[in-house]
Amino acid sequence: MKYRVLGRTGYSVSILTIGGCAIGFAENVERGLEAFRWAVSRGLNMVDVAPSYGEAEARLGQIIGEYRDRLVVAEKTLERSREGAWRELRQSLARLRIDYVDLYQLHAVNSLEELDRVFSRDGAMQAFLEARDQGLIKHIGITVHDMRIALKALERFDFDTVTIPISVGSVISPAPENDFR
Repeated sequence: MKYRVLGRTGYSVSILTIGGCAIGFAENVERGLEAFRWAVSRGLNMVDVAPSYGEAEARLGQIIGEYRDRLVVAEKTLERSREGAWRELRQSLARLRIDYVDLYQLHAVNSLEELDRVFSRDGAMQAFLEARDQGLIKHIGITVHDMRIALKALERFDFDTVTIPISVGSVISPAPENDFR
């Protein structure tokens, strides 16, 4: 397995990540957990999960403790308010049965209005900073689908990771929202 440093976290993570979405919606939970164990045994060491991924957190919570010392746990929230982000983080930690998240991400910030809400006085970023100060999260990231939003977000905060999808279409037909160059 090949590994790379994840953003500015310092974590060396496998170039393939265990996506939590599939296990969250899997019809056969045991097969999903077996696939998770198989992936970890092959060197995958990062799991990406979110409350919006069906039952992923509860299902992974059954076994993630067995591998916690080897895993980088990346969690996401769609909440934009301080109160909502705190509520969801506590719920995620409880469902995963872990004490902290390695990377907590503002997920799918899709507009400047959402970005403004995140950074408002009662916005989610307040919860992120408080949680980091309390050791409940180690690093802060953001996921976006529009390069313009990513650039504006970076003007407001020095994120440890920024995730944005890049496709062949971005190269063939760049537009302001997907021009990563």
